[in-house]
Amino acid sequence: MNDLSKEFSSEYDASLLADLYGEDMHSPLRRAVSQVRHEARRMLVKLPAIYLPLARRKYPPGVRHRPEALRDDTAIVIEGYPRSGNSFAFTAFDLAQGNASTRVAHHLHTASVVIAALRQGIPCLILVRNPEDAIISHIIYSQNLTIRQCLKSYLDFYQPLLKYRDQFITAKFEEVISDFGNVIHEVNQKFHTAFTEFDHTQENVDKCFYVLENSWKDLGMEKQKSVTNAPSERRKRYKEMLRRHYRADDLKSLRDRAFEVYKEYV
Repeated sequence: MNDLSKEFSSEYDASLLADLYGEDMHSPLRRAVSQVRHEARRMLVKLPAIYLPLARRKYPPGVRHRPEALRDDTAIVIEGYPRSGNSFAFTAFDLAQGNASTRVAHHLHTASVVIAALRQGIPCLILVRNPEDAIISHIIYSQNLTIRQCLKSYLDFYQPLLKYRDQFITAKFEEVISDFGNVIHEVNQKFHTAFTEFDHTQENVDKCFYVLENSWKDLGMEKQKSVTNAPSERRKRYKEMLRRHYRADDLKSLRDRAFEVYKEYV
């Protein structure tokens, strides 16, 4: 049994997955393939001369609810580890700008994009969330990756950016979901930009979630990729199981490193 198979068998409970995802539960083969692809991507994104042109080709501008790569006309980069408020931040920013065709690079979740943008003088907003919460949320959403893989990816994103810390704005997950207008204000203050600030009212928050909840339709998908229909007690049980695995002794070194990096940002 290879290392990925060992991780898979120790971190996933098939009966809980079946309860949580029902007929949408991924097969062991699909999860294993996703894990291998994830490792390949981890290596690729560390080669920006190769990755960035590929990303521009894969993610053309103007496609709603899809990632957008860094381009010459990018006005701002909004990036973070998955499940750190990326979708809400991008949607709120986009809604606040109204009809202004403001190009935003987002949802690539790679440090190389941010570093390239900084070198071009493009404003960058980096979103950060406690690694335990972000990683558990990401695993529940994707249902494919292992905790060890996610910890390594968390470090892959945030660690290389530490030396550029004073060149971008950082927003904690809690700030993004509670007062994103102030986050945009901080961006404008630092970069001397004039982006319209998001009015963080309940009405506007509801508009954001309406856009997000219906994004799958715009992408031509038959149904939303979500576990929100699973009973809350099942999600709670699965989260509890993942937290036990997250806090396992064999992950302590990675876990401590991820939290130390997180503290550097907050």
